[in-house]
Amino acid sequence: MYRARTGRRPLEITPEMLERIRGAKEQVEGQHAKDIYCPKCRRLLMRKYTDAAGHIDCRCTKCGEAFVVDLFSWRKVK
Repeated sequence: MYRARTGRRPLEITPEMLERIRGAKEQVEGQHAKDIYCPKCRRLLMRKYTDAAGHIDCRCTKCGEAFVVDLFSWRKVK
């Protein structure tokens, strides 16, 4: 018999977590955001801010394609 997956339990958000979320939102408020799309189906994957660096392992929720995003290659050169 098929059993439905329930997934993870939702985390209880503590006041400390809320402060960290608010702080992060304030930090990116003045920064320019760049959208990163799936190279196969062009679905929006994430939004990158100017202070982000490194690599991210992604999987598109639409087409299922998995790939590594080099955030440096999405950086604007002045």
